[in-house]
Amino acid sequence: MNKILTISILLISQAFAQDFNTLRVRKLLSEQQQIVVNYRNSLGEGLDGFDPLPRSNLSEVNCTTWWQQILAQGYAKDEGDFLRILDRIRYYEGRVSFGTRKHFLDTALILERTPFKKIEGVFGQICETDKKLLLTLDHEKFKTHKKYFCSLIGEQTKKIEINYLSPQKSKECIQALSPGIYMIFPIAGNRYNKIWGKNSGPMGHVHGIILDIQTGRKATIYHASVSDKKVSNTSFDEYINSTNARLFLGYNIYNLEPVWGNDSSKKFEKIHKEILSCEKKLVGR
Repeated sequence: MNKILTISILLISQAFAQDFNTLRVRKLLSEQQQIVVNYRNSLGEGLDGFDPLPRSNLSEVNCTTWWQQILAQGYAKDEGDFLRILDRIRYYEGRVSFGTRKHFLDTALILERTPFKKIEGVFGQICETDKKLLLTLDHEKFKTHKKYFCSLIGEQTKKIEINYLSPQKSKECIQALSPGIYMIFPIAGNRYNKIWGKNSGPMGHVHGIILDIQTGRKATIYHASVSDKKVSNTSFDEYINSTNARLFLGYNIYNLEPVWGNDSSKKFEKIHKEILSCEKKLVGR
């Protein structure tokens, strides 16, 4: 009986976990010309949430919601599955609320890195970090700006040590990687934080760049450019020599889980209930 139950649970788990579809993502990346890119937030938790914006918007994005939705489409088996996967990417354990949203990427990469994974093996040695940044996050500044007075997941984590790749080491790493889809997160420098960190405080990992390495060693990066107001694509070599890249100290490059989307963890279940109760009071319900 136990064996049958175990097999049943495994089959159910597999039904909810998705294979990352590289070909689908490449097709999506080739169809981004009509998407509007703005700095302002384009997603929220829906009409019943603290942030009433819709939970998905494929026609208007910012530099974060763009890659989140692309990855969700890459993992989702169909349109109906898309929102569930997107919630898993945007919120801790997929628990939807403003307080469980992954506002600070630096915190998310510590508390719940999936679907991103470290590059390992031979490539891991070539892609070993060579720079370090000590960062102090200011959650209170962010909460005050948003007029949000409930808890944020991870707000106790303030001082973070970030190990990252210099631009040259990033270039060497990319040249060595196998064909596939990767995520790159730039590390914000002082100039970036002066421009974009006025309301959030200092940030480390920011933006979000999708790297596509195809057979024949052709490597192209895609990102939602606020300055260009569109999804831009170029080679990494050209990018690190661009004006925009001067805002960054370096980069971190991540592989993507080949199969992902199912997680039975309940680490944040209790605080999520507390956050939802608090948020209802903030919006007067």
